[in-house]
Amino acid sequence: MKKPKLLLFHAFQPDFITSGSHDWNAFLRDASLVPFPTLGERLATNVWLFPEDHATERALAQAARRWSIATRIRAFVGASDWQPLPIHP
Repeated sequence: MKKPKLLLFHAFQPDFITSGSHDWNAFLRDASLVPFPTLGERLATNVWLFPEDHATERALAQAARRWSIATRIRAFVGASDWQPLPIHP
């Protein structure tokens, strides 16, 4: 069985602003309005994990460009669900 391809999308404030209107809070507000796939998760304020979905990726990237927010994305093939780790004392 083929494992799903997942995308990890990370937005961050750039070290310097070259152009545009930099507004972190406006970006976070816009990003919160992006419709996510059922299996998508927001892992942190600025980090999302979702099955490969070009519409979601494109919407987050557009919001980031609008507010001059830096982004990076990592695609990987992994398990479809979280795997528990053993707890050691």
